[in-house]
Amino acid sequence: MGELFSRFSGSRYRGYYIALLALAVALVFALLLYPRIASSYNAVLDTDHYGAMGYGVWKNATLSYYPDPRPSVNRGPVYPVFIAGMLAATNGWWPQSVQVAQCFLFALTSLLVFRIAETLWNRRVAVTSAFVCALHPFLIWYTSRIWIETLATCLFTTLVAAVLFYYKKPAFSRALVLALVLALCALCKGTFLPFLVIVPFLLAIVRERAIPKRGAFCVFVIAFLLLVPWSLRNLLLTHRFVPVHSLAGFNFQIGDSFIDDYRRAPWSYAALWRRAYGKVRAEIRAMDLADLPLAEQEATSDSLLLRKSLERYLDHPAFLLRKMVYNTLLYWSLGETRLKSLVISIMQVPLLLLFVASAIKVFRLQGIRSIHAIPIFMVGCYFGLHLPIFAFARLSVVLVPVMVIYASAVVISGKDHENLPKVIAFDDF
Repeated sequence: MGELFSRFSGSRYRGYYIALLALAVALVFALLLYPRIASSYNAVLDTDHYGAMGYGVWKNATLSYYPDPRPSVNRGPVYPVFIAGMLAATNGWWPQSVQVAQCFLFALTSLLVFRIAETLWNRRVAVTSAFVCALHPFLIWYTSRIWIETLATCLFTTLVAAVLFYYKKPAFSRALVLALVLALCALCKGTFLPFLVIVPFLLAIVRERAIPKRGAFCVFVIAFLLLVPWSLRNLLLTHRFVPVHSLAGFNFQIGDSFIDDYRRAPWSYAALWRRAYGKVRAEIRAMDLADLPLAEQEATSDSLLLRKSLERYLDHPAFLLRKMVYNTLLYWSLGETRLKSLVISIMQVPLLLLFVASAIKVFRLQGIRSIHAIPIFMVGCYFGLHLPIFAFARLSVVLVPVMVIYASAVVISGKDHENLPKVIAFDDF
């Protein structure tokens, strides 16, 4: 078995073989297994109505909830445009066109995991990490759903790869690639918006190689400029500053309600969501904004909800602290039901512990200003940004591929893990 593993790990096309495995497994699950188990496990296809928005982009040429032609600011444009592209390419083959495309994104994520792990450690870690990702149930599960997680996971992994790609040679062309990936991430999901500052800052303080400060600043400026057209669109529609999408206030309020009611329905996202959604919708209806255009309704109600949460935190800072403590746990464990929460916890908690152990080793051996530490800080920042807002386990899937790389390294590398290269070679990246 060891000889077979060595022969496979030495193959020139090893990363592509694993990506093909990931693609095959995901296609079988999404097209054959998911339709059979969807009703039994209450696996709703499109709870966030991204399909309607994809149809709106395709049919109405605007971000709208089809058949309603009114423009919306509730979501970022990247995932609806992705869906619209699949629908247009297949003349409306729904939902299989999107599911198949997401299977390819999943395969690309596995390949990127291989490349990143091989760059930071060695081929053995790369093969192990990519295999784990290719067969990871949590990742495969979302390829079948019209949810943003598969695309967001691929984009976050691509962002880590783009950071390493730029680090190898801080040229303008590579800064442009990194800025483009940053902009796509932000336009996919507002949680990525702070990374326009976080990523250039992390690059600017890397110790091993002196990246010109102007280069890191250039990445920020280009990414920022790429966001301007969409932000102007939202400004014209709402007369408010909405850089990517609204729903921040909505999510703050939902998160507050989860903490208020958690003891009534512990470890059950579905039960908590029903209570929270009903309360927040009642608050929005009480605002009496029906005379405004849809985009203004969305932005105005969201601003009022956000203000309510912030005022509560100012009056009761202990509640915000309690919310962040709860969300630290819920982010890695809360599923739809208690059984699903248990299954998710069995997958996520050990991964988290191994990732933390690997991070400690990296910091001890390479320091906190090492290029090897940047993906760790990116994972930590993405996780931390959710804590004051809203947290449940589905949100953590975005981080799984990068965390698997570090977890694999600490498990299988042994002494090799203590010899991380001080200068990364990107000859085959």
